[in-house]
This record gives sequence, structure tokens and C-alpha cells, in this order.
Amino acid sequence: MGEGGFSRTYEARDADKIDEPCVIKQFVPQVQGTAAFEKATELSKQEAKRLYDLGEHPQIPRLIAYFEQDKRLYLVQELIERHKNV
Repeated sequence: MGEGGFSRTYEARDADKIDEPCVIKQFVPQVQGTAAFEKATELSKQEAKRLYDLGEHPQIPRLIAYFEQDKRLYLVQELIERHKNV
């Protein structure tokens, strides 16, 4: 779906929820050094916490999961479809 200097975003299907559409945000900060990587990690955790705290809102994607795998951080959110005005 998209890529920036801090993350890549993929559209996916949540197998645990009968293939419900979702978005996976993979944090891949383009930073060098331990301190910079730790800061990027902290920022990704803050984003996950904010989404969790917001809970249910029709215009803000709900947090489904946040985890680390193979030294990469992932945030899984519900997919909010954008409707085109006709």
C-alpha cells in the first residue's frame, strides 16, 4: 500500500478473523546506530499505545495486534475503506 522512511504498509487478511481485511505496518526505520534505532522503536510503541487507548472510532483504525518478529516491529490495524464520492 505504501512506504516511507520509517515503515512499509501492506494490505492483508486476518486469518484469525475469517480473513477480515487489515493493514500491517512493518517498522523499518532507515537509521544507523543503537540510540537511533531505540528511538524509532519507542516511537512505534507509542503509536501502538495511542491506537489502543483510542479504542473504537469510525475514522481511526482499531489496533488488532502489535508484536516483534525477527527483530522487526509490526502493527496490525483494521482496514478502513475509503469511499469515493460519486
